Amino acid sequence: MAKGDVKANNPVDTLLRAGAASSAYTTKVFLDANVVLEGKPLADLPWSDVDARGPILALFTPTALKEIDSKKRDGRLGKIARAFNRLIGTAIGGVPVVVRETGPRVEVTLAICDRIRWSSYDDLDPDDGDSRIVAEILHARGIDAHEKVLVSQDIKPLAFAARHGVRTHHMSEDWLRPVEPTPQDKKIQQLKHRVQELEGTEPVLEVQIRLGGSSPIPTYRVNGLTPYERELIENRILTLNPQPYQHQGMFGVGAYEYDRSLDDRYAAYRDQKVPVFVGAYERKIELLFNQVPFSVEVSNVGRVRADRFIIEIESSEGWLHSKFVFVPSGGPTAPRARSSIFALHRNMVRDFVPLRVGRHEVEFVEGPDRTRRIVANCEDFRHGQTWVFDGVLGLDAHRDEPAIITVRATAANLHGALEASTTVEKQIQTVHVSHLVDLEELLPNLAIPMQGVIEDAVKREDYDDLEIDEADDD
Repeated sequence: MAKGDVKANNPVDTLLRAGAASSAYTTKVFLDANVVLEGKPLADLPWSDVDARGPILALFTPTALKEIDSKKRDGRLGKIARAFNRLIGTAIGGVPVVVRETGPRVEVTLAICDRIRWSSYDDLDPDDGDSRIVAEILHARGIDAHEKVLVSQDIKPLAFAARHGVRTHHMSEDWLRPVEPTPQDKKIQQLKHRVQELEGTEPVLEVQIRLGGSSPIPTYRVNGLTPYERELIENRILTLNPQPYQHQGMFGVGAYEYDRSLDDRYAAYRDQKVPVFVGAYERKIELLFNQVPFSVEVSNVGRVRADRFIIEIESSEGWLHSKFVFVPSGGPTAPRARSSIFALHRNMVRDFVPLRVGRHEVEFVEGPDRTRRIVANCEDFRHGQTWVFDGVLGLDAHRDEPAIITVRATAANLHGALEASTTVEKQIQTVHVSHLVDLEELLPNLAIPMQGVIEDAVKREDYDDLEIDEADDD
């Protein structure tokens, strides 16, 4: 049998010559591989965008088939590629496969293509898949050139086809399948589901850190004093704090109120306490001005209580405290005469027994008095419970890097720990002590950062929110 006779008796070739080339199909389209791999199922595609009446014959060239077949083992597209191969396999015998009966009717089959003379196409590359699909469309048998339409999602093959007189249809979003989640998206969804499961058995904690003042925080680095300046400040402190006068009364009346220890205590104040204070005067003034308030709020927003709840607050520098540390720029106060009830008062304070902490109350176990690390715990931190710590951060003016406050919260029935942090930016200014303190009156020249705390304490005559640095023990 002659080679030409084989072609004449090929059932697919016969179909194309007698069917596809006839008026049985109002539209003949060639589908790019991405129509199958990225589009909706063939039966569900919006074919009316191409031809609302039909019937439509959809053809696949050898290169499109090869590209789809190459995805059989692909993790995302393998199932789609294998299903298409099963469908198109029934068309090998030459009879198109009906994928849609109406609205419009759509049938699919294989395109039969003649050998391509690549030398005739200087803009098409035989090693490029898009070029091969367009060349195969140009050499498809049984379809007139003006009837050929390429449907694709990609611009490149559409541009090639248009240059060679083939009509094109660019797939819209309506042709595409919904975007499938990536492996990473699936993992995230699994983790979210796991979190939801744990929320039923674990507490859900939230931590917020708020910083007082605007960033960056003005921070003062005080230059060292000369011996002469230090002597002037020491003399000025003693002038402002003379030894208190005691009156013994006539014939010894009132002698029982006379404090015989005052002379010795004032001598220690004059000869030891004041010189030590003035010896560190620059650091003391830095301490006064380089404090910033902050607050930590921890809430149990879940449905389960936090058993043996622990909260840790740490600073990368300086110190943390529950109180503002007030440094008297005028130096420590001179000792005063003690009354006869002083000893009784001290014994009462010494014998004071703190109240027992309840199961639902938060108790400090480390700090919070000028330390880098504060630790508090609670035996039963109930759901819906909130704990707020209003603290003070003492900044280190001799470190250029920002300070970092870190908060960690955990519980016995919580997997892992919750951690949050905030960065405290500093605007360091190197100054002489006279920039901050009037050395004649020994009073601050500038408002100290927590001036309101001091004024409120004075107004209420309640100094529990203050710690007096280097004040007299009396």
